[in-house]
Amino acid sequence: EREADATVMLSSEYYPTLKESERLNTVAAEAFAAEPSREQLTNIQQSVDDQGGSVGVRVMASHGGTIDIHANELARTLISGPIGGMIGANYFGEKLDYENLVCTDIGGTSFDMGIIIDNDWQIDYSPEMARLLLSLPMVNMESVGAGTGSYVRVNPTFDKIELGPESAGDQVGVSAVETDVETVTVTDCHVAMGWINPENFLGGDMPIDRDVAEREIKEQIADPLDMGVYEAAQGVIDILESKLRNDLEAVVTGEGYAPSNFTCLSYGGGGPVHTAGCTSAPGFAEVLPRAGPPAFSAFGFRAHDCRYVYAHTPAINHDVGVPEPDPARSA
Repeated sequence: EREADATVMLSSEYYPTLKESERLNTVAAEAFAAEPSREQLTNIQQSVDDQGGSVGVRVMASHGGTIDIHANELARTLISGPIGGMIGANYFGEKLDYENLVCTDIGGTSFDMGIIIDNDWQIDYSPEMARLLLSLPMVNMESVGAGTGSYVRVNPTFDKIELGPESAGDQVGVSAVETDVETVTVTDCHVAMGWINPENFLGGDMPIDRDVAEREIKEQIADPLDMGVYEAAQGVIDILESKLRNDLEAVVTGEGYAPSNFTCLSYGGGGPVHTAGCTSAPGFAEVLPRAGPPAFSAFGFRAHDCRYVYAHTPAINHDVGVPEPDPARSA
């Protein structure tokens, strides 16, 4: 005997619904991602308690609303950040009489979009993530891998600029001199163009060097394409905004809606620098960039009530509820 402790998780207990494949995928996420994160959340709760706090830490859930960190189905915290933005957007809309909203969250790794109709959002009960179907309720959102942390490279075969699919994430780019990033990112182009103040990035907590951004853009992008540094940087930004614009228009019109009936809210860490570019074509009634865009999803966490959603597939006796055929009608 190995005498090793092992945790046994049954999908039928965590997610007692039909569709075994979706249940298996979800309980696998629960085991590999959700349960380990509970330890981190517990440490946060302990820190709150040590400082004399008397409130329980809660987490935004995929169905919209917050749940306790000791809730059984912690996999429901998947993509809670973008969902928090939609909750905050709806709260904002209710207070200012905006009923139909398109939410756009431009971050370092992805571009997340969602639609709110009559101050309500749609719930997908079999969402797809990483090409896997899951068995949990999730606010309906579309996400594409196009963020400001996307790596920028030149395709030597076709002599063209390509973005991603990899991303520097919270490491920003080569201009963040205290990180190990070696490949230029979209944010480096922002720095080179003067759109970001190097002295005040993250309030000055992360050192940013514009000279490094310009040097690396010249070496990695501009020189191979025989372009100027600023021409190359602007070209990168134009390519990203074109993709964001097309994806955003496809999400709205693909659902059968006219953009002119919506107010578009833009937030996220990359929201302010790309709002004009990604909303220039669809023709929204209004476009509203939010103050404090990197923290807007956190605002959404505070703007919603506790909410738990439970699902269970009942067994139905096949002998009940099936009427006998009427001979007179069949004749």
